[in-house]
Amino acid sequence: MSTIALLDYRRPDLRKQTLENPVWITSDVFGKEADDKGALLFSFPKNPVPDNLSPYSTYAPAGDLGLCGKCYMVEDAVIEIIEAFAGGTITLDVGQGTIATDAAVDGDDITYSNVDGIVDTTDVTSGTIGFYKSAVSGMPRTVITNADANTPCIFAALASSAAITAGKARLHLKISRIGSVK
Repeated sequence: MSTIALLDYRRPDLRKQTLENPVWITSDVFGKEADDKGALLFSFPKNPVPDNLSPYSTYAPAGDLGLCGKCYMVEDAVIEIIEAFAGGTITLDVGQGTIATDAAVDGDDITYSNVDGIVDTTDVTSGTIGFYKSAVSGMPRTVITNADANTPCIFAALASSAAITAGKARLHLKISRIGSVK
């Protein structure tokens, strides 16, 4: 296993699933500041923080579990390049990993074994604005089971042969809730 320093891009406004399964969820925008770091886009804790104490998590107010306490299947992924990336030869991968707990903050580590298990850099033209669908063969049907210790997460890894000088993107993830995890 390897680790990468994280920058937190989870959206605190992801409150609860309002649509039937499956549902598309969208990450916060990440960009050049995530060069050589892991942009933490989604986390899947088992239990919510009481009274929504963490402003950086996908937790909802007390009593609303948001992405907590469930098991999910990743069905599809699309990277949206909002502003073209520039600065050297850029790679943008999206993978699945774990964080020690959902209370992780910038500078903590993401542990991963496959940095491109959700979206491979060959699926994305990072220098061109547009939508890029994942072609990773094993990504559909990826199951994520919530956990409080070693909390599963989805992250983007940006790297370049030089300093990244421009670029912004976000991840659209199609997931289905499988059921409750007790």
